Amino acid sequence: MYNYPFMDWEFLGKYHKSAWNFVKTFLDSLKSLKWRASSIIARV
Repeated sequence: MYNYPFMDWEFLGKYHKSAWNFVKTFLDSLKSLKWRASSIIARV
């Protein structure tokens, strides 16, 4: 239905809380991925 919701300011205005939760979840998953990748690299 929509492309790149994080670029849609109307979406952010209407649903800033859910958008922020989405961003937080995304950043948390990025952090855990980074941590996992670094731990894998450290083992090699």
